[in-house]
Amino acid sequence: MSENKIQKRVFNANDVIFEEGGPGDFAYMVMSGEIGIYKNLFSEAPIRHAILYKGDIFGEMALFDDSPRAASAKANSDAICLAVSKTEFDRRLDNTDPIIKSMMQCMMGRVRSISDEAERLRKKAGSLGAVEG
Repeated sequence: MSENKIQKRVFNANDVIFEEGGPGDFAYMVMSGEIGIYKNLFSEAPIRHAILYKGDIFGEMALFDDSPRAASAKANSDAICLAVSKTEFDRRLDNTDPIIKSMMQCMMGRVRSISDEAERLRKKAGSLGAVEG
């Protein structure tokens, strides 16, 4: 598979596209089907963060900051996605106006920070419920 092109990827229902904590090697755009974004996908009580449909993008955060995946992505139905590699993403980002590039990176950092804080608060609320219950 070429690292420098956007490619079509076909997923069957229940295929795991990427796992929480894994490397950010591709970002995706949904062309058809339904994709679920989950925390703790393989636990007894996975948490669904989002359901994505045609035109939605996912997996992009890890491409911006080289952090591990914040969540898992799973095909909830048969799905087709366009996949852009980290290499291609970086190539295109390098050709972006520097001000726009800086703004995008700043915004993604803020999104990551908000996501991390929401997860911290969710865990704190869960542990309080366990103590009280």
